[in-house]
Amino acid sequence: MGRAMARRFAAEGARVAAADIVADRAAATAAELRDAGAEAEAFEVDVAAADSVAAAVEGALASFGRIDLLCSNAGILDDYHAVLETSEEEWDRVLSINLKGMYLTARAVLPQMIDNGGGVIVNTASIAGLVAGGGGAAYTAAKHGVIGLTRQLSFDYGPRGVRANAICPGA
Repeated sequence: MGRAMARRFAAEGARVAAADIVADRAAATAAELRDAGAEAEAFEVDVAAADSVAAAVEGALASFGRIDLLCSNAGILDDYHAVLETSEEEWDRVLSINLKGMYLTARAVLPQMIDNGGGVIVNTASIAGLVAGGGGAAYTAAKHGVIGLTRQLSFDYGPRGVRANAICPGA
């Protein structure tokens, strides 16, 4: 889904910072976009680690000068495990990537968005963020959290020119 978003934004003229926890995937996306005539750079990032997020954002700012749009799309599934089947390790991993990652990426880009007069944050939630049964306990909790975080971002930073929206793909 992230690569498809990057393609669309590039087709509309955006300069794209392709970020992925797997450096080769980010590089492949950036190369594909450059081959199509877009400006694109690749960044390896672990969205659950503040230092990694900060380094990727700093790299994107060094390459492009500003970030007008953050598309937070990183996420993992939890095999539809109910609470009794969810280990603490699985719970922590799913929430760290799916929810904490949204928080860390937003926190990293917000200061320069505010300084530049605004920006847009698009967080990928899920149908599981709206109803039960769209995933297991950890996934559903994380995606509900993404929607809550996104609403709070809008409340806190909308008056400062930053719009935040969540998309909720689902079957």
